[in-house]
Amino acid sequence: MVSTSRFFRLILFLPFLFFFNLSDAQDLFQPGIVYGTKGDTLKGMINYYGWTNPKPKISFIEEGKDTDVVLTPNRISGFETGGNKYRSAAVKTEMTLNNIELLVSNPNLRLANDTVFLRLIVQGEKSLWFFRNKVHNDQFYIDENGSLTLLIYKKYLKEGAHNSSTVGENKGYLNQLRHYLSDSEDLDSKLQTTKYSENSLVELYDKYYKSTGTKRVFTAKREKIAYEKGVVAGASLTQLNENYLQTFGLSFKPSLMPAAGFFLNIIFPETRGRISAYNELFFTTLNYKSEVASAPSYVYNLGLSYLKLNIQFRYTFKKSDSKLNLFMNAGISNGMIIRETNHLEAGDQRQSWGPYSNTRKFEQGLLAGAGVISGRFSAEIRAEYSTGFSTVANYPASLNRAYILLGYRF
Repeated sequence: MVSTSRFFRLILFLPFLFFFNLSDAQDLFQPGIVYGTKGDTLKGMINYYGWTNPKPKISFIEEGKDTDVVLTPNRISGFETGGNKYRSAAVKTEMTLNNIELLVSNPNLRLANDTVFLRLIVQGEKSLWFFRNKVHNDQFYIDENGSLTLLIYKKYLKEGAHNSSTVGENKGYLNQLRHYLSDSEDLDSKLQTTKYSENSLVELYDKYYKSTGTKRVFTAKREKIAYEKGVVAGASLTQLNENYLQTFGLSFKPSLMPAAGFFLNIIFPETRGRISAYNELFFTTLNYKSEVASAPSYVYNLGLSYLKLNIQFRYTFKKSDSKLNLFMNAGISNGMIIRETNHLEAGDQRQSWGPYSNTRKFEQGLLAGAGVISGRFSAEIRAEYSTGFSTVANYPASLNRAYILLGYRF
């Protein structure tokens, strides 16, 4: 018979089994169009890896065919999918790492040549293109007479007085845009507040087209953060791990109790609904009773109810043609005791006893789980390893929990 501890470890390991055995479910094909280098146009299904792969490529299944082919910027002139337009281009890109700890003191760009897929942000008399390079720098380009020009931006270390350093910014893009959009005289104030970001640059272009009265052909719809909320309910199986009460002949079987809560799932943009921050306000409880036959008899009662804030990152294996999607999540839990029963009954006497008479009111834990989503409904199995309730270092009392949960999204 499988022990309870092995059962907990099995549940904790399940997300990794999902990752290795269901990696092919990561593909997400969408209807699209591929433009060849000779002016030909092909319709079919496209999977654009985007941020998930540093090498620019797409997988394409042509209409009437069953197998996919991998296409790079050197093989096609562009493609459209998911409401976005892309073009192949050989460009210069800034390769300095922008992490604060790795900044350099040189404000000049460290350029490299690359052939990539650029995403169209604004198309019209004045256009704007974007891609994120291999070192995760956002890069924006303007189209000048058919030639793509990188908008200059770089963070660097700026030396100050007394050997101090601050973060400086090379904002060459402001002068570039001032010249590029010079046929509008109403942009100076807007340029002063324009940041090197998609939202800010689109706002600048909006003002340009409004002031000049010209029409744009296309503006990319910016994918926003999406929110899902709902309820979860099910059962928890809690195992108490301690080495003090056992010495008195007290033993505790795993506690099976109800568990429930509310969830808010924050889905990150540009992840095609795959990556999210899954948060719960969660209620769980445990109840133990152990008796030692003696004269007088001893009965130990322990009941703890927790209100928890669970914070997890979730990855959903989505396929466009599937009604059943698998997911896995992992994260941390923070719990607070809101109800407590903790006493020893010795004959007719009730008293606090042992190192657990004063419990730790807050606990932290690690969470991991996996499950399925179908429409508004979900089912999940989850494991939790927590610090427990003991305040005495020599007598730890950790709690391992296994959950079976059903969810409903409003």
